[in-house]
Amino acid sequence: MAPYSLQPEVRSDADWDSLVSPYNTATVFHSSGWLNYLKAITGGSALRLRIAAADGQATVGYFCGMVVKKGPFKILGSPMRGWHTPNMGPVANRETFDTAAFIAALDLYCRTNGIDFFETCCDWLDPSQLEKSGFRPSADITHQIQLSTADEAWSNLYKTTRNYVRRAEKNGLVVVRADEPDVIGEHFDQLKAVFAKQGIAPPYGSERPMAMWNNLSEKQIMVLKATLGERCLATYLLVWDKQTMWGLATASWPDALDLRPNELIHWRAIETACKMGLQRYDLCGGGDYKKKYGALEVPRVRWMRAYSSLAGFGYKAAERGWELKRKLTKALHRAKPDK
Repeated sequence: MAPYSLQPEVRSDADWDSLVSPYNTATVFHSSGWLNYLKAITGGSALRLRIAAADGQATVGYFCGMVVKKGPFKILGSPMRGWHTPNMGPVANRETFDTAAFIAALDLYCRTNGIDFFETCCDWLDPSQLEKSGFRPSADITHQIQLSTADEAWSNLYKTTRNYVRRAEKNGLVVVRADEPDVIGEHFDQLKAVFAKQGIAPPYGSERPMAMWNNLSEKQIMVLKATLGERCLATYLLVWDKQTMWGLATASWPDALDLRPNELIHWRAIETACKMGLQRYDLCGGGDYKKKYGALEVPRVRWMRAYSSLAGFGYKAAERGWELKRKLTKALHRAKPDK
């Protein structure tokens, strides 16, 4: 194993984006806009590093994340759970990348810079090397659609879902892309109404989707809204990159579900992704109702490593809280009338 090294990369936002975008593993979550969003919601500092080969000259790729303080702990997330960031980790050419060499360099960086805990979710790093190096896996899932044409995507919808889309259109619903930030307030009000049916509040505040809106360009983010006349019935927050459309958050008014705005807005998002020539549509997370859109359940694994026993204990305690929240969210999904 030829060792890699991690070297600080001090660049402007535009320069950083030009460095990472050529790699086949780069996503919207590696962009400067996304890092600025994470800084806004975490109060942390963005970490941008060059992955250098053994000679220190050749560039293997780049790595980014956020350094945040949680009590006495210094945590590096790329990303952390709960950041609305499904994927991150390094950007590099996966065909030639040496996961073991990267882990060794990352381990040295964390120990040298006083990192107490590290977490990542990266769908292409070698899991056998991560486990061998002492990283602990935490299993999760998502739902994905492999895209080709809109006609094929339409045929992959459940028959009942296609009928609901037709019903929504017959009811006079239309889906448009919002161009004003006021839609974020509407989206969050709908989200609160969805959670209120279960007697709980959303796990984050309205500042989170607003931070996405403020920090991402119109070529990275869109909010769709399903409307009937002047009323907005449902909203869908999506981001995308060269390969994937990511459906981050959808919400609707409970009293409008019989008009089927959710099915229509999901279909319009899938249709849009097909027209853009994207390869994949990721519905970001669990929920069996997502299968009616033609999505398949796909494993997603988070990897973590504690650099002190106290940090590891603290994370396990937090993980129990996340598991409880996950169960509540799963119950919410199970109770959705539009499943």
